[in-house]
Amino acid sequence: MSKRIVLVLVAALLAACSSDPTTSRHFWRDAALVEAELGVTAVEIAVGEPLWDFPLVTVSRDAIRFDARPWLAAKDRDALPPEAFEEWSFEVPVQDGVVPEEKRRGTLIVRLFEQTREWTRRVDFEANGEPWHAVNILAEEDVSWELVRQVYYTLGQATVWPPVPVGRVGPELRGAQAGRAEPYYQEPCVGEVYLDWGPNSRHVTLIQPGEGVEHRYLVVPDGESLAEPLADLGQRCVGLWDAGAEELAGREGLVEPARWRCVSVISTPDASVPMKRILRSLAEGYPLAPDIVMHFPLGGISGTAELPERTGASLDEADLGIACGTARVDSWAVGRTGLDAILGTTGSASDGEAVRDLLSDDGALEGDVAKALEKVGAPPAPPAEEETP
Repeated sequence: MSKRIVLVLVAALLAACSSDPTTSRHFWRDAALVEAELGVTAVEIAVGEPLWDFPLVTVSRDAIRFDARPWLAAKDRDALPPEAFEEWSFEVPVQDGVVPEEKRRGTLIVRLFEQTREWTRRVDFEANGEPWHAVNILAEEDVSWELVRQVYYTLGQATVWPPVPVGRVGPELRGAQAGRAEPYYQEPCVGEVYLDWGPNSRHVTLIQPGEGVEHRYLVVPDGESLAEPLADLGQRCVGLWDAGAEELAGREGLVEPARWRCVSVISTPDASVPMKRILRSLAEGYPLAPDIVMHFPLGGISGTAELPERTGASLDEADLGIACGTARVDSWAVGRTGLDAILGTTGSASDGEAVRDLLSDDGALEGDVAKALEKVGAPPAPPAEEETP
């Protein structure tokens, strides 16, 4: 069985999503202009989301380039003085697709972290209201996931989140995954599957909650589309969720279904997988939202090719329930059993995962919530205020 390495940065995501961007969506629209100006070539994808005017990080085999001019809140690059490019852009040299070890602290790219952190502090100080520290990432097709993962991790540590993967759709640059501005992206999905990546194929994997047991139900060779099997999964989950909704009818405190009725597809590529494969797979899943939500990878997995495979185009009833999260529908639909009240407004999604581990099948809390939060390094929730007699 593989050793899964997932970088948990969801807390930074929630912090970054606390306000809406106010700039237009035109800064990076013209693909030819951006490619010529920054010296990169975007991956061609079939469909994508219009880009917000977040800063753009380009990743190639010879450099990582960060263009933060949108943080000046200009709606048009032509309105910026020429010196803005010099002041709000820089690059980190890369040697044949690898950042040298002496330029990193483990996964963290030192120069990228230091400059980005300095910028975010300036933006925090100078902005009117709270800034949105999201970023667009344009990686060339032959760049490895390992290099992009290092960039992704470093930006997260510098409070720049979430990363929006960028490809080219005709004459425009676009995001390769469905946008995060819709309501159903503000909460985690009730269902979850992993998309593991080997050298020549992708493997849809289920993990039995609480047991860590992996079930591989589908192998999709390169050259074959993920869209059809994932669309089938979404349709079958909708049937189960509808059945669960009938059982919940009449109960109080129901959460809007759009906040949880979806299956997260979490990509975990091998370090050597080129970004061309990842971006095109994200774009394949784009039209399947809101039932299927394709996520930019969170980490990596090793030894994919050697893992035992259980192939087949469909799931049995038990595995379908795992993928669709049917055992959790009741607790998620009805306020997630007071989870929000336990964590307060400062709780993160990673805290939520720890507390959800304590939920029994009927949604009751079991175990010690404080110990669960301590496990993820979260500060304890503030004590409830006592009522004045």
